[in-house]
Amino acid sequence: MQKRTYTIKGTSPFFFNPFAIESLVLTTVASKGSAGNNPGEWEESLKSVEDGNLYIPSSYVRGTLINGGAYIKKKMSSYKKPIESCIQIAGSVIKVGNKTVPTDMLTDPKKYYNTHKNDAYIDIRAVSNPNTKGKNIRYRLALSPGWEMTFSVAWQDDVVSPEVMDQAVYFAGIYEGIGNGRRIGMGRFEVVKNDQQSEAKHSLAQHS
Repeated sequence: MQKRTYTIKGTSPFFFNPFAIESLVLTTVASKGSAGNNPGEWEESLKSVEDGNLYIPSSYVRGTLINGGAYIKKKMSSYKKPIESCIQIAGSVIKVGNKTVPTDMLTDPKKYYNTHKNDAYIDIRAVSNPNTKGKNIRYRLALSPGWEMTFSVAWQDDVVSPEVMDQAVYFAGIYEGIGNGRRIGMGRFEVVKNDQQSEAKHSLAQHS
């Protein structure tokens, strides 16, 4: 078993993925707006605790590293399935280490509508609805570029070498990203540190 800890830094904004338990049950829940235009949507994605720090599910990291493996060729296939078969991310949540939500965002959210220079803001934009062929307005909690996360990965090194795992993290940051809005380039990142930094630089030099 191989273990490694990575610190990543956002090169594009991070969009939180709105998720509420109401989406799993067959009940009607009152919103703060109309269908397809709910200004309170962003509040559902606020993973905050008393210290004001933000967190994301560790499954987000697992998914993007698996997808990063798709860019590493292995004979007639790639390393996506081998990584998926053996990767583990420590903990159920991962802290966003250097960004916090302003204390007045809940009471005065309009103050933070599309204020991209803030550490945290509410991104508002129209998106296509594949069911209606029309447009919905999305209100998503977002972090400006420069957000950081540190996470620990464990995997079977007889299936995936440390060099391949470093490359998977590298490619995930460039091509996949993490969080919501990845199809429009959000959540991209670079690796700024790992506990075997010299090995990471050596393995990634092949792709620079």
